Amino acid sequence: MTYCPRCGVEVEANKIKCPLCNTTLQPLDEEKPDYKSKYPDDVPTEEQKPPKEKKKKRLLAFEITSVVLVSPIIISITTNLIIDQTVTWSLYPTATLLLAWFMISAPLLFTKNIIAIAFGEFIPLLIFFLVIDIIDNGTLNWYVRVALPIIFSIGVAGFIIAFGTLKSKNKGLNIPAFILFGASIICLIVDVCVTSYINSALGLGWSLYVLVPAVLTGGFLLYLHFRVTRNKDLKRRLQP
Repeated sequence: MTYCPRCGVEVEANKIKCPLCNTTLQPLDEEKPDYKSKYPDDVPTEEQKPPKEKKKKRLLAFEITSVVLVSPIIISITTNLIIDQTVTWSLYPTATLLLAWFMISAPLLFTKNIIAIAFGEFIPLLIFFLVIDIIDNGTLNWYVRVALPIIFSIGVAGFIIAFGTLKSKNKGLNIPAFILFGASIICLIVDVCVTSYINSALGLGWSLYVLVPAVLTGGFLLYLHFRVTRNKDLKRRLQP
């Protein structure tokens, strides 16, 4: 087909002049190029990519993580054996790196299974502190009184942050407020556990300096968030 060079209208091949603007036409050997096919408007985003491609990327990240974390484990154990002819201090970095491996691998391998991810993050923490306590002197000392409550507080704080984030229709300043509340719970329980373990009596110390400003700041952020949200909803309703 022929196209008018002036107005761009499509003209039949046997026409000499454009029926719209009366411009004299010259015959073209090739059709007008299809720019849409060469330069598509819809470029697939990361969310629109095929599931197989996403899975390959996650598996690649898992393999890279495994190699990166296993290498220092081998190096530390080998160095410990060469220097001391036994495995002693290398158990600490080994346990720490294995904990990191489990916690990184869980969301990579179980992206849609929230329960599996939660167990993959929670169970390694329990085992890690248990191993560290046993490595210390071969018996359990602080694991039950210190480690378990701290791990529990981390779980509660994570639940508060996740629950508040998922249930919030309008996300904004309420998210950092939930994080502050979760951090306050962790600091409070850590302070109580450590103080009771050292002094053999319940008590609060440094956590009060964190708890009070964190709760006040979080409450103020929630106030600002709901006030801004309410004003936006009011403006939408008043708009014609």
